This record gives sequence, structure tokens and C-alpha cells, in this order.
Amino acid sequence: GDVAGTIEDADVALAAIKLADNDWYAIAAVDRTQAQVQKIADWVEADQKLFVTASADANIVDTTVGADSSTIAAYLKDNSYVRSACLYSATAASNYPDAAWLGRCLPLDAGSITWAYKTLSGITPDTLTATQRTNAINKYCNVYETVAGVSITQFGTTGGNEYIDITRGVDWLRATMQADIYTRLVQQDKIPYTDKGIASIEALVRAALEAGIARNFIASITSITLPAAADVSAANKAARLLQDVEFAAVLAGAIHTIEVQGVVTV
Repeated sequence: GDVAGTIEDADVALAAIKLADNDWYAIAAVDRTQAQVQKIADWVEADQKLFVTASADANIVDTTVGADSSTIAAYLKDNSYVRSACLYSATAASNYPDAAWLGRCLPLDAGSITWAYKTLSGITPDTLTATQRTNAINKYCNVYETVAGVSITQFGTTGGNEYIDITRGVDWLRATMQADIYTRLVQQDKIPYTDKGIASIEALVRAALEAGIARNFIASITSITLPAAADVSAANKAARLLQDVEFAAVLAGAIHTIEVQGVVTV
């Protein structure tokens, strides 16, 4: 941003934006200056947002993963960032495939869509050699190519080799549980520190997980455990603190590659 003739670094601007209004989740930056893109990635990793950037840096596709210490793709990989994803695109310097990708995927429910195999409106696909594609993918950098007549993103990963839909889905699940539990605290005149009161919190955790099943993010609920009121320490009861609320669930995941084998005989 430009304030009183001074230009802020991206992380400083984001911190100010968060203070003013934190009701947002994903970032696409117009600036391709690598130092600023790295500052955004650093900030996002610490603040539970999602960042998608695009780069036309030829070194992403033209150098091997072992030889690359300069590109944004290498930076995200080296830092194992699971909240920032890079998309190589030869037109990224003057075009915004990252914004197109966010626009394609964000309108759908978190966890219900994989970010692979998506066609980006208005974006020109690249023609890469097998070596170039491998170089990018080995850096967990995404590419946009035409495959079998359809332009698609591959393979929907962050720099930390986590799928974007998993990062977003876990964030959604956390936010949903937090919001639902907070709403219960506000709307109820009192949640008693009894087994019945604790069970009402368990119901909220279960409802959030079941919503995750409904949107194909979670496959199954393994367990939900909360303490019995009689087992809670006097100190926690005095502090009105409920701890040891835990769950385990299995992610639904997604199918990205299909292998079919068969035998045809006469």
C-alpha cells in the first residue's frame, strides 16, 4: 500500500489489514517482486491464511530441484510452507492465473473440491517438455497445460507438498468448531460443568465433523473424547476451563490418478 508517500512491505500491510478487518481467508498478490512474495508467504504461514502465487521465472521449469535455490517455488519448498502454493505460468508477469485459480475453487465448499485438473478462465496454458514438467512438480510447483484437449492445473499442491484442499479443509473445520462453540457460549445463559454440559460440547464437535463428511472432506469419525465431569481437576473447574476435548477422523482424500488393467481375449 502507499501511505503518505511511503511504500509498505507486504507483511506490514497484511498485519494492518488484519487489524482493520480479519474476516477473509485467501490472498492473491498483484506484485510479483520475489522479496515481497516471500514476505507474504512468511506472514501467511504464521497467520492461518491461504496464499496462491504465480511465477513466470523460467528457472522453475528449466533447473532441477537440486540446482534451484533462487525461485519462489524453491523458497516455498525449502521452507515446507503448507499455506502457500505456486503456479508456474509463462504469462504470470502480466497475467493472474493465481487469481483465476482462486476464483475457480474458492466458491465451492472447503474440502469439497480438489485444486487439480481445473481449467482457468482466460489463462493461456503452457507447453512444457517432460523434463520441464518434472522440474516444476519436483519443487511442488503447479503447472497449467493442455492435456487431451483440456487445459488443466496439476496437481494442486502447496510448497510443503500438502494438497491445497487439505489445508483449506482443515482450516474450515477448525473455524467451524471454534465458531460453533463460541456461539454456544454466548447464546446459552450457562453451560454447566456437568456431564450434560460437556456432552453439549461433544455434540458441536460431532456436528462439525459430520458436516465435513457431507462435503466429502472427511471419510469417517474415528473417535470423539471428552472428560467426565468427575475426572476434571478442581483447578480447571475453578478456572471454568474444559480441556482434553479430542477427536480423530479419517480424511476422505481424493483420486487424482487412476490405473486400469485388464486382459482382452478372443
